[in-house]
Amino acid sequence: MGRILTAAILLVSLWSSVTGAIAIDNFTSSTNDRFANSGSFLLNSWNLSAIAKNQSGWGTLISDNVIISANHLHPAVGSVLNFYKDNDPTGTPFEREIVSGQRIAASDIWLGVLSDPLPPDVQPLPFMTDTISSELRFRTVGLEDETGYMVGRSPSSFATDLDMAVGENILEYWWGPFDTAGTNDMAIVAIQQLSTDSGYLFNESKLNIGDSGGPLLAVVDGDLKVVGINWFNGYVTQGSTTRDLSGFSYVGNYASELNTVISDNASNVPGGFWTWAESLFGSSITSPLAAPARDFDGDDLSNFVEYAFCLDAVSAANPFVMQIGQNQVGDDLFLQASLLLREDSDLQFTIYLGSDLSSMSAISMVFTGNSWSSAQPTKLTVTASTEVTDGVWSVTVQDASAVLPGQTRFFRAGVE
Repeated sequence: MGRILTAAILLVSLWSSVTGAIAIDNFTSSTNDRFANSGSFLLNSWNLSAIAKNQSGWGTLISDNVIISANHLHPAVGSVLNFYKDNDPTGTPFEREIVSGQRIAASDIWLGVLSDPLPPDVQPLPFMTDTISSELRFRTVGLEDETGYMVGRSPSSFATDLDMAVGENILEYWWGPFDTAGTNDMAIVAIQQLSTDSGYLFNESKLNIGDSGGPLLAVVDGDLKVVGINWFNGYVTQGSTTRDLSGFSYVGNYASELNTVISDNASNVPGGFWTWAESLFGSSITSPLAAPARDFDGDDLSNFVEYAFCLDAVSAANPFVMQIGQNQVGDDLFLQASLLLREDSDLQFTIYLGSDLSSMSAISMVFTGNSWSSAQPTKLTVTASTEVTDGVWSVTVQDASAVLPGQTRFFRAGVE
């Protein structure tokens, strides 16, 4: 098992007075500092773009707009996190403000919601979903004696948002409950072994104050996953033997709550939006103004609307979404509207029509693969459907009811 101490007759003490960087044996910047941008970095083969840090705490992305941290030390609501798409410190980060946050149950786990979703350049990390209620379960889910990668502040000198180092330790114990930092809960515990101990790792590590809220990572089923959140440090004694330890809140026991927050704040960004945005906004893609709900060009239309209706999101001189016209058929006059629609299976277009703006009929537009049609042809017909360029369609719709003398009819377009 590679343990210097057994789980019986142990005295565990917690401390909160040690400050400084994460303690990593045999530390070198090239091996342990993420932003040394070295090919020999401990986790160089994995994408760590999800991990961010500011003056008030750590945040790790677990969806495109939700971060996970520690309840007792997390980035403040209203503060900004910088997410780097790789380990290059000279790259321009993606900036996102934290707009809300909440503690998860009675744990030391905290989730924050970002102002805007992040593009695929910043990849959320998956997290454990298995529940653990015993040492046996800790073993059967495959975590006992696995290598954990501990993320904390670097012994080197980096700017705050670049101050990230990674060490390693064996995940030895499922222990507790521990009562510390305002939380009473079970924890994953890793002992900092000495170089003479069995099971010692070359970059054996221990958390220090300021590392709270950072992620504990491990490779599980071929993926780098968030296993826990940095919670506490301390030491353990058996007889005359004493070793330092680090404790982590286990995220899998709260997976249901985490998924609820993610679902409640789902951004539902269309599949093609970010490709379109990157080609249009260029280097400004890192700005929050490039996000779907923002208005990059200040024309009172969101970037999402401009994407869907194939408008120019970098020019405020946009035409109207719909061009309204009339079609005379014999003695009858019919209202028509022409507009551009983007072919994207994640978009659902709706045309609203009626004589009263407060009670308009909502009619879905249907794309069949080579043309657009109306879901309710007795109320709305499609008189023209032409692909003007790849994925961009010029569509003309017509009200199926003739406009009566003295009557007013309205058209409106929507998308979600």
